[in-house]
Amino acid sequence: MSSSTPTPDLPANDAANAANAADPARSHLVSAEWLLQRLGSDHVMVVYGMNGMDELSLSGESAVGELKGGEVREYLVHPSDFGLPVYDSRVLKVANKEESVLCIQRALGNEDGPVRDVVLLNAGAALYCAGVATSVTDGVKRAREAVASGKAMAKLSQFVGVSNRFRAA
Repeated sequence: MSSSTPTPDLPANDAANAANAADPARSHLVSAEWLLQRLGSDHVMVVYGMNGMDELSLSGESAVGELKGGEVREYLVHPSDFGLPVYDSRVLKVANKEESVLCIQRALGNEDGPVRDVVLLNAGAALYCAGVATSVTDGVKRAREAVASGKAMAKLSQFVGVSNRFRAA
């Protein structure tokens, strides 16, 4: 998007804010917030881990654009804000889909560590946006309970079963 040529359906200020944001994370947040608000979303969080992750990060700060009830707030969060430790983002890298599946199974099997914690953090944010939790911190607590009780793993197994039935059809 060029700042000299406004996008046809964007009000001039929105186009300028999206195009002239010096921080790439802010540019993405402004654009996504604007779009989601116009699509009728009520409560969403657009997040960008400052380490380049497309989710809330455990390796440091994450930028958040939160649309709630027609109001947009932008702020930074840190894993410690939610009672979670900081990890090097390299510990979350996998080489292939088999490693990814194992990581998900370990996380939902309640194996302590960065994989489970990043799942808890991002699930907590999702629960907050869905209105199930009163805050991301409350959402992390609820996600932790779902993982510890085995309910999260049971839901994943149910989802895999349904997905496999569709694939076989």
